[in-house]
Amino acid sequence: MGKIKNSLLTGVGALLPIFLTVYVVVRLFNMVDSWLQVYIERFFGQEILGLGFLVILVLVFFLGSVTNTYIVKKLTNSIDWIFSRIPFIKSVYTTIRGIVSLSKPNENSFKDVVLVEFPNKDTKSIGFITKHNIMRNGSALTSVFIPTTPNPTNGFLVYVKKEQIEVLDMSVEDGIKAVISLGSLTPQTLELKNK
Repeated sequence: MGKIKNSLLTGVGALLPIFLTVYVVVRLFNMVDSWLQVYIERFFGQEILGLGFLVILVLVFFLGSVTNTYIVKKLTNSIDWIFSRIPFIKSVYTTIRGIVSLSKPNENSFKDVVLVEFPNKDTKSIGFITKHNIMRNGSALTSVFIPTTPNPTNGFLVYVKKEQIEVLDMSVEDGIKAVISLGSLTPQTLELKNK
């Protein structure tokens, strides 16, 4: 009986993420596609599945292409300023903005995923190296950002000696996933990166 139960639970564990991913993607596709279907039906005389989604995708791509222009930067900064001051919207907006920005790290942001002793000597916290070789009294320190969970837009910046850092054999993306998921997506074994 125990084997049957374990097999059922293993099967559910394997299928549930696949099912939920497909469900979310299909729902998102249908939702986005339906936004323009009224206009598509009026223009073409019939509903064309996927055309609304395609138009939205092209608009998002175009918006992304012009984001770096002066006018768009000014506009996004103004929206950012407004959204960051409305009580309820502020918490939702800053969380989503932080997750989006963290999900696309570049060479100028996080360099490695590490474990450091924080907040005390008996506890290890996951962090991200942001800069090497910061000199203090002749000693080189490394700056490590330790995000809070589940909102990684907040966190702590600590400066530690190189020998106090354990560099993990983990991509920055996987490290961020571990933080956002409250640790549930942390690999079963935390391997150290070979130096």
